Amino acid sequence: MNNQKESFYIKFIKYLYHINGDIDEYKISEINRIGNNAFMILIVYFWLEIMALMVPLFLSLNLQNTLLIVFFSNALMLFIIMSYIYFSIYRLKLDQIDAYDEKDYLLKLKKAKRKSILGAFIFFVLERLLTLFIDFSNNTDHLSLIQLIISPKRNINWIIGALSVGVISYFRLKSKIKK
Repeated sequence: MNNQKESFYIKFIKYLYHINGDIDEYKISEINRIGNNAFMILIVYFWLEIMALMVPLFLSLNLQNTLLIVFFSNALMLFIIMSYIYFSIYRLKLDQIDAYDEKDYLLKLKKAKRKSILGAFIFFVLERLLTLFIDFSNNTDHLSLIQLIISPKRNINWIIGALSVGVISYFRLKSKIKK
């Protein structure tokens, strides 16, 4: 193992691309290739977006609808780019976790369980806060904030969703661990 400390850039790349273990020259070249391809796609997209945005601005169309379309098209492009990166990393098997023996394998499974439970909890809290905000701003039933917080129907729905996210995350992480 290399005793040299990893730079912030390497730690950020490993976190962003979900790469485990040491990064060698092959991984760096593949990461750079994937990043360059994503960048080129984004440059073309943003150029087209700016050109398309000029039309409603010059025609004095409804700016609120135009900004809504731009927001959702940017969100869609972010989803497409992140999917491209994820599938490229998966195809090249850069996200594999190597376990050297049975003890190491069990330790990595334990870490995967913890990571999945934490991810499910964060998913529940963030989604519950988002729906709470949306429900409170569109409160047609005139419910109080406390009534919205302790709503059994919403809480059960999001608990089931969070459990699903946790289970799927665990099995995805487990499939990446190789003995």
